Amino acid sequence: MTFGETTFFINLLFVAAQWLLLRQSINKLLLLSQIPITFAFSYFIDTSMQFTEFLSSDVYWKCLVVSMLGNVVLGLGVALEVFSDAAALPGEGLVLAVSTVLRKPFSSVKIANDVILVLLALLLSYCVFHEIRGLREGTVISALCVGIFVKFWLAGLTKLFKRAPAEIGEFKSGSMSWNRQLQGLADSKYRFEFR
Repeated sequence: MTFGETTFFINLLFVAAQWLLLRQSINKLLLLSQIPITFAFSYFIDTSMQFTEFLSSDVYWKCLVVSMLGNVVLGLGVALEVFSDAAALPGEGLVLAVSTVLRKPFSSVKIANDVILVLLALLLSYCVFHEIRGLREGTVISALCVGIFVKFWLAGLTKLFKRAPAEIGEFKSGSMSWNRQLQGLADSKYRFEFR
């Protein structure tokens, strides 16, 4: 399986996890709309990997720089996805759902989610291969840094547009907006926090 195909199937598990967390509270059409979005996302992962193959290097510091730049760009992408009030990919949708249910800041839940996923990958790697494969320091750095970059970008977007992500419009039960759907689950005092 390609990296994009693997991403697609893992994201289907995230859709199922959101349904288990929110059950009757979530718009089923909204939840299912994540599947075609994920299909396109997974396709573009495989396509972009072909176009960025030239960035591969055996020089450690170059790999680290490219990895960190990727984390910054990924953090911006996630922040724009959350801030824009658009349909979320299942990974961020799950983090938004957990963040809403637990009433914890999105960026904190994002870091915890990423660390848990790395630990699960580590465990699976060891159980299947009896050694650690595909996980190195770049994976750990990404798990710890992407949430921090999301927090940074969300704070910047909030200052730039003079509003917080959760303050985008009123919740309406028929709304197709993921953030608005989740906002309706929380009480009126809950807002995304940037701590």
